[in-house]
Amino acid sequence: MYGWLWRKLPGRWPLKMLESVTLVLVLSVVLVVLVFPWIEPKLPFSDNTVDGGNDKAVSTPAATPTSTIPGSSSVTSTPQPSAADSVLPGD
Repeated sequence: MYGWLWRKLPGRWPLKMLESVTLVLVLSVVLVVLVFPWIEPKLPFSDNTVDGGNDKAVSTPAATPTSTIPGSSSVTSTPQPSAADSVLPGD
């Protein structure tokens, strides 16, 4: 693809280099100004947050078996803490 584009650009190699850099810049501006803002509301990534305030990791217990009978596959999960449970006093 790049070879095809290089052959289709007019002029000698210095002019082709300038044209290709210009094309990359124009394409980048069009993507950042028009395409990315248009597509951003359609993507499912808008409701994410990052919690970087806590230095202590909140560990969640793994699922624990409810029976010790050999061959039993019944497993119940431990309730997970909510976001309000992970707030430390003084934060």
